[in-house]
Amino acid sequence: PRANTLFCCFPRRITNIVIAQSSVVNHLSTRDHYPGRRSDVEVLRFGKFFRKGAFKMVYFVDGERFPGHMDSRHTKDGQFVRTPTKFRGVIPSEEYPAESGRYHLYVSWACPWATRAAMMRRLKGLEDVVGLSVASPIRNDDFGWEFDPDRMKGCTADSVNGFKYVSELYVKSNPTYSGYITTPVLWDKQTSTIVSNESEDIVRIFNSGFDTLPETAESRAKASLTAATHHLDFCPADKADERARLNDLIYKNVNNGVYRAGLAKSQEAYEAAVSDMFAVLDQLESILDRQRFLLGDSLSEVDVRLFVTLSRFDAVYYGLFKCNIRRIQDFPNLGNYVRDVFQVPGMAECINMRHCVHHYFTTFTSANPKGLIPRGSVPNFREPHDRDRFSAAAAMDVRNAGTAGDTASDNKKGAYVRPRSNHRNMITADGSSGFPAEKGRYHLYVSHNCPWSHRCTLARSIKGLQDVISMNILFYKRDPDRGWQFRPEEPGCDADEVFGFKYIKEVYEREGSTEGSVPVLFDKVKQVIVSNESAQIIRMFNSEFNAFTSVKLDLVPAALEREIDRLNAFTYASINNGSYRAGFASTQEAYEDAYDTFFQAMESVERMLAGGKKYLLGTDHMTEADLRLFPTIFRFDHVYYTRFMLYGKRVRDMPNLWAWLQNMMVQDGVSEASSMDHCKKGYFGRTGNNLIPAGPAFGFDKRD
Repeated sequence: PRANTLFCCFPRRITNIVIAQSSVVNHLSTRDHYPGRRSDVEVLRFGKFFRKGAFKMVYFVDGERFPGHMDSRHTKDGQFVRTPTKFRGVIPSEEYPAESGRYHLYVSWACPWATRAAMMRRLKGLEDVVGLSVASPIRNDDFGWEFDPDRMKGCTADSVNGFKYVSELYVKSNPTYSGYITTPVLWDKQTSTIVSNESEDIVRIFNSGFDTLPETAESRAKASLTAATHHLDFCPADKADERARLNDLIYKNVNNGVYRAGLAKSQEAYEAAVSDMFAVLDQLESILDRQRFLLGDSLSEVDVRLFVTLSRFDAVYYGLFKCNIRRIQDFPNLGNYVRDVFQVPGMAECINMRHCVHHYFTTFTSANPKGLIPRGSVPNFREPHDRDRFSAAAAMDVRNAGTAGDTASDNKKGAYVRPRSNHRNMITADGSSGFPAEKGRYHLYVSHNCPWSHRCTLARSIKGLQDVISMNILFYKRDPDRGWQFRPEEPGCDADEVFGFKYIKEVYEREGSTEGSVPVLFDKVKQVIVSNESAQIIRMFNSEFNAFTSVKLDLVPAALEREIDRLNAFTYASINNGSYRAGFASTQEAYEDAYDTFFQAMESVERMLAGGKKYLLGTDHMTEADLRLFPTIFRFDHVYYTRFMLYGKRVRDMPNLWAWLQNMMVQDGVSEASSMDHCKKGYFGRTGNNLIPAGPAFGFDKRD
């Protein structure tokens, strides 16, 4: 335990590694290397920033700059005391009216106080109302927070003033300023002054200060918020007393508590801070045992304020600040809660753990004199959580997370966003929905190379519904103008036996729809599309047609439904759609973000299957969670590994996942519903040089 925290030895296994320093530098700097730029790892290598022994803060006295800390930071008994902020303006007010485009937010992703302000801006859909600039996490010894877009991915220039340092904002606002240079900073472009540098105030401003602007309403319409944030008031007046109590408790003992421990100047002050901190974490653990969020069923500012500390805790505070009684992952409720909040649309965009880890371990050199950056300390916040157990609305969020269009909130520049499927009627066994389950009434349109279609053909085949629901297979190459097409002359493809159409778009156009995706489940009696959402179709196939099949397999047992929904949400966002987010990213940043998320999730699935488990949930039969993951894993080594540049590791190189895939292939109905030939021709035959690769030279048989 001492080596784990003191020497930054965070990975799970001890491995003997002998490697040249230059190789280490080349390996670590790969993601940050751009021609003509010096990576942060090269900075470490050449020692430019670590020879002085500390990354000091910067403060001003009457406009004069000084490196270091003012004497007021600690009491006589060694306790750390945070210095009050100086700018406390309010929006809206006579001095600062609510206006779109007038204000700009300066943050560092490393700073928890700045991060909570940025999170509220994102949650409220204010991206088009208030601009954003991001300072480097590596502070300059002499000037403090610095704008250096070349330093590390995720940093920006000052797009408003063109300043090099955040300190210039302070001096511009007040030439005789006295105090520290901190983030966040909310800037008024019209008067060239700081409105506020108090994160608590900025959070409240963003929560309600711009609510009357039409641009805000427009942004909300685009936000696609979940049940966690639909109310859009994160500071509810009817819970003001409880908000104030929890905010005060969390600030003193958790938000600022980690600093009280990490920056203590005496053993007594440190131990008091750690004792207070874990007593309050235990209280919060108890609250979260009864409800999804700290104020009930809805996300609030209290959750945002707690989350920024919890998200950094295991990676930073546990080791560097010696807050190592327990990790957040070791708390059953807090551990699941932090993953739940992270997965609320918009929150992940404001968390950059690389910035956090680099900042803390290079800034607080009294605790880390050599300035080494630890590996392996960051938890995977995208793993499934259990918080949906507290409300039907939360459960619906999780269930819908596996559907097309649920990623609309991912507005990272260059990120792929899957279009929403808008036809979502339900077939019911008793006909109460207006679409009764009947043999021969419904028709399924699919393409074998489409993974979302593949889910549906799997469910139809596994459930033995081939004679109940008719099906046509479209050509694996799309027409440049009209999209998915019927080409019966091609091997394995069909004509449209319902209308004789040439394109699937014609089926949609009959109903005035501009969509053109597959799968499509069509009602031949009503002559309308029932659904084009694969997650919905496979669930209908599982439960509503049981009177017409002898197959007794239930893919969604009632006792496992919530667990299946949670796992589906995880695999959809990180793996199934995650592979597309990598393959169709249009910027390096978006690709690398998707790549990292994908392989973190793949490693999580590999661990789930440890111990010889045949299925994801440890059951003795396949569930919907296995079915929905299968199309991506089936395609991976032969298609996505090269086509989407997901070169981290093949499925064949992951023994548990490889065994799972082989087992799935021999289950009744699976191989019959799967066509690797169509997959390879579909993915490789319409981009680049259109050459279809001959390999890899292995299949799925256990003998391979």
